[in-house]
Amino acid sequence: MDIKWRFPEKIISCNSLNQKLGDANLRIFDCSTFLDYTDDHPSKPYDVKSCLPNYEKVHIPTAAYLDLQKDLSDIGVSNDLRDQIISLVDLGKKGGIDGIVCSPNDLAYLNKEEMDAFITVCPGIRVKGESGGQKRTASIHDAINMGADYLVVAREIISSSDPLKVINEIDSYFI
Repeated sequence: MDIKWRFPEKIISCNSLNQKLGDANLRIFDCSTFLDYTDDHPSKPYDVKSCLPNYEKVHIPTAAYLDLQKDLSDIGVSNDLRDQIISLVDLGKKGGIDGIVCSPNDLAYLNKEEMDAFITVCPGIRVKGESGGQKRTASIHDAINMGADYLVVAREIISSSDPLKVINEIDSYFI
């Protein structure tokens, strides 16, 4: 399968980023979170936790931290998922974003103009399509067909007893 990325020029190396840190037009937001897996509540296999303590220790110079959990609840975010996604995309457009990180399923809420204008990075991608406990996942094939520009496949790799085998299987989709 021959993948054509819509914005290959938007991907830069750490060295290139370092050279651009003084650019007044560069906006960097660290929105890092981590999943704290728990058996405390079977209907919710993990809690999403802020990475603010890590950001306070070390971060990209000039980057601002956006605590999605706290900052969004502080401003009364309580829309249903579809409305929330549309609202956040609109807010991002006003702020001049170049792309979004979202579930591949969320891409259905973007119009053609947004899909053409934004880089879309989609985590929760599965090689075999099995959810592995997450609710908003997609297979590699489905995510590409939904319009994802970049796929994040992590859980199956790091939880595998043979990570190289999983990586080779992922490669087989693109080679």
